[in-house]
Amino acid sequence: MNIPDLSHSSDARGTHVDFLLESPQSILPGFFACRNSDMVLYTHDMGRNVTYMSDSATSVCDLSFSLWKRRNFELMFTDHPWNEYYRNLSDQDLVPNQIQLVRCEIFGDSGKRIQLEVRRQIILFEGALVGVIGIARKLPSVLSYFRAAESMLQTSLDGPSLMGLWNSLTQAERDVVGLVVSGDMNKVIARKLQIAERTVESRRSRAMKKLGLESLPDLVRYHLLVQQWQQSQEVVTDNTSCLD
Repeated sequence: MNIPDLSHSSDARGTHVDFLLESPQSILPGFFACRNSDMVLYTHDMGRNVTYMSDSATSVCDLSFSLWKRRNFELMFTDHPWNEYYRNLSDQDLVPNQIQLVRCEIFGDSGKRIQLEVRRQIILFEGALVGVIGIARKLPSVLSYFRAAESMLQTSLDGPSLMGLWNSLTQAERDVVGLVVSGDMNKVIARKLQIAERTVESRRSRAMKKLGLESLPDLVRYHLLVQQWQQSQEVVTDNTSCLD
């Protein structure tokens, strides 16, 4: 960080810290050299009061900087379980040059719930922790994945039918599919599962037939959809347990 060292007085230090927190282009100049219509850059001080928010916030996250400036970011939080973990994070525990990946859910200006994936890194000035810089992106909803899958498979699809097809596979077939979508070749899968390569081909073929898929890209997308649905159900379970 090339912040000019004009003086070491407390007033000058405060001015420099304010400049740093409110001018993140001095920290991440590359972010401002390209269009980032799907991300929001923000900074906050040690009280977690937002000190900067990029213009894309209004379109990506439905947030207006004028409304949230100098207000604690956590005031936007919903009752989502992710947020409890976020609240318990200690900024003091962040290591210099370490990027922390977290998720949270907030209310946008219109009241709509927005799920975010945030990459955070501490801001240091004269060796002291003065704030945090983060890049947030909106997570796609599970519904958007289903819409994409319906277009891909040219059939109506919902969670129960998706999992019904997936559960029609044997565990052995699911094991093969998991390794296939991770990029392993048949011979590598055979070695990992300690089965014949011909057995791998047979299980892979049966799985594709049961799922109604014709290509590897379709299988990869289908597997991603299954994972997204399972994660969404885990969130529902977590929310239910929180209410008990």
